[in-house]
Amino acid sequence: MRSITCRRFTIGRRLITLAAGALIAIAVSTGAQAWTMKVLHDFCSMGPCNQSFSYARLLVDGAGNLYGTRENDGSMGLGTVYKLSFDSVSDNWTFAVLHDFCTAANCTDGSTPSGSLIIDVKGNLYGTAYKGGSTNHGLVYELTAKGKFKVLYSFCPDGQTCADGGYPSGALTYAGAVSGVPYDGVSPLYGTMGINSTGEIFELTPGERSKWNEANIFNFGSEFCYSDGVSLDVSGNLFGATEYCGDDNAGMAFVLSPGDEGWVRTAQFSFCFSCYEGNTVKGTLLKDDNGNLYGATEFGGLYGMGTLFRLTPAGDSFKLKTLRSLKPKDGTWPTGGLTMDASGNLFGTTYGQGRGRAASVFEVSGGTTFHVIYSFCLKDGCAAGARPLAGLALDKAGNLYGTTPLGGAYGFGTVFELSP
Repeated sequence: MRSITCRRFTIGRRLITLAAGALIAIAVSTGAQAWTMKVLHDFCSMGPCNQSFSYARLLVDGAGNLYGTRENDGSMGLGTVYKLSFDSVSDNWTFAVLHDFCTAANCTDGSTPSGSLIIDVKGNLYGTAYKGGSTNHGLVYELTAKGKFKVLYSFCPDGQTCADGGYPSGALTYAGAVSGVPYDGVSPLYGTMGINSTGEIFELTPGERSKWNEANIFNFGSEFCYSDGVSLDVSGNLFGATEYCGDDNAGMAFVLSPGDEGWVRTAQFSFCFSCYEGNTVKGTLLKDDNGNLYGATEFGGLYGMGTLFRLTPAGDSFKLKTLRSLKPKDGTWPTGGLTMDASGNLFGTTYGQGRGRAASVFEVSGGTTFHVIYSFCLKDGCAAGARPLAGLALDKAGNLYGTTPLGGAYGFGTVFELSP
């Protein structure tokens, strides 16, 4: 585990960050507290492996263990589920692969786990695999606390009509997830999928003899209307966003409510390509106690490099406020969505690309004040990793955890911690 402590000094209008260790990070905010970067794991330490450009954020359990997925890693190059556990005696993190995908014949155990994980009250993990399964249309799985892998539902069992959909992506959600409580193991699970050039939302409910029942509860009926995941609020409504579709095919935010005749869309906001409000919403949305939605667009804004936004309910639509149009020095192209702490501060990552366009971890405090709390380098050999795609996880102590697909000791990415 390598530690890089950043101390900031302001000289006139210039802000200089001095780093102890192999990496120098440049911050762009004044008056921000110092954060300490720690590399908890360098991927590919054991030999040949594949790059894994995963958008799945880490999961932190009640004991502080970290869980994640890699889309293209493992012995078959088709994904893994892994765990990082902290040993207080040795002061080190231990890495372990919990499941290696496509080790079953014909990938009936799934492949390409693109979504983040959830955990239940017994310590069992749940997730989605974009492909694999009985007919290679993806599945939902459970990985028990004892290490047993179980397929809960395999999509498109006939391999042809796919009336139940296929290719699930993004994280699963359940009642209580927005409050941070573990899954109870018996309530419905909700997720998103995309098949036949449309987007759908599905529900899984446990049935008799360990069989899970699937139902398609909403079909967007539009091309490229894919969502990175939905969330269930305390009133039982589902909310989320899409990368594309909407009035201008630039993405939209939506709220779905259950009714006597099924789930209906009760609110929607469409982004546009010609506006400065951003387009192509990435990651899941957050919802505060007042019903406001928070998220990020990958592109658009005043500088064409993405935005951070808040949507305030307004009847069957929303009123948008752009919290930040990202500039090159801020970090560009946020792809992992946002994370909110108990005080309402927002955190996220930017991927960055091209000369002078930074990759960063940022904070929005007080609803308006933007700080870069860590800047990654943009070339090979970055000690702390490079170009983070996934969003951040937050523990009870306020530490942030994330992953990078590049950089680190072996060039295949890192798991990192930022501590205030």
